[in-house]
Order: sequence, then C-alpha cells, then structure tokens
Amino acid sequence: MAKGFSENNAKNTDRRIVDGVKKLTGLQKILRKYPNDPQGRKKMLKAWKKYHHGFMGEMDRLNISDEDLADVDLAIQELQEVVPDMPKEPVVVDQEPTPEQIQAIRDAIGK
Repeated sequence: MAKGFSENNAKNTDRRIVDGVKKLTGLQKILRKYPNDPQGRKKMLKAWKKYHHGFMGEMDRLNISDEDLADVDLAIQELQEVVPDMPKEPVVVDQEPTPEQIQAIRDAIGK
C-alpha cells in the first residue's frame, strides 16, 4: 500500500480497481466473441453498457458477506454498551410518561 493511503482511501482504490477489471473483462469477452461482426459487437456493447451502468448490474455487484453482517452486529453491541440504561419498553404515544421514565430518559441522554 502506498504511504499516503488511509484505510478508507485504500478501500475506495480497491473498489475502483475491481470495477475497472470487471469493465475490461466484459469488454474483452464481447470483443473476442464478435471479432469479425461489427454490428453484433456494437449491439452487444450497447447491451453490456446498459446492464453495467443500470440497476440490474448494480444489484448483481452487491456482495453482502458474513463479515459485513458481523460488522453490523458489532456496531449494535457497541451502541448498547454506550447507552446501557436506555429504557427498553416503548412509551405509548397517547399515554403520559411516568416520572421514572422521564428521569431514565434524561439520564440516558445526559451521558
């Protein structure tokens, strides 16, 4: 990794490299499949461009791994550790909160 890259910039750089490789791989497949057919090549390049830049291509590129889900679980646990005294029971909208609930909410927010 280059000296000036932070962790976030390195992830963005990796993402850009992967995106570039996918684009070049797709183009290479089309060019190899239609070497002597300019009309077929033009048609397939147009379809590939529409897919790659469209929502279906983006949905196919989404890759939610178990590591990402573990990060979400870790963030939830950290949030629960930061505010452990926050009341768990919901307050009914039509009902006035009790003085104990008000105090518990003020204590949780004030920390």
